[in-house]
Amino acid sequence: MVRALGRCLPIWREPGRPFWTYWVGIVLAHRDRWFEAGGFDERLIYYNWMEVDLVRRLSMEAPIVDVGAATSTDFYHLEHVPPGLRALRHGRKNADLDWRTAPASRHPNGPDWGLAREPLTLVQPTARPEVSPQPSVGVARSLATVTAALVNEACDAITVPTADVWSRWARRRELAHAAIRHRALRDWPRILRALWTARRRA
Repeated sequence: MVRALGRCLPIWREPGRPFWTYWVGIVLAHRDRWFEAGGFDERLIYYNWMEVDLVRRLSMEAPIVDVGAATSTDFYHLEHVPPGLRALRHGRKNADLDWRTAPASRHPNGPDWGLAREPLTLVQPTARPEVSPQPSVGVARSLATVTAALVNEACDAITVPTADVWSRWARRRELAHAAIRHRALRDWPRILRALWTARRRA
């Protein structure tokens, strides 16, 4: 799909903005650098800015290289939410981060980050003989994977719009219930009309 339609996809660039502040999906770092920085800031529990924060901290002691430009390879960002649910995706988002500022801490997660307190023992993996699959098995697995993907797409085409409508009406019901709660029955039409008018204006 990318090979056929990649030239039609939009490219978002802003003057003076570094590549790692856009939608980042791949970060390569030496294991020592990862441990020195403490990985992702575990306070960023929603979405957006986790990679930017990590790169800011990694860049304090190591250069940042655009692998895409170095290898003449494009990286494409895949949407995480079906089109019908885009209106609901911004409910939980990390606060905006100014990438121009220095990070407040090199290692924001503290000394107990990850599994530091767990008594883990490194074990060398045992070598397993490589077994090449039979062509027929590979074809069968490929057909099973394609079939499962088609079934999944068919289910999504039915359930996603239904879930979208259900979520919207459930939210409206909650707002309406909160507005008319403990109010006289005669006031309900006026309150609901005002609530509906305010939502349409918004």
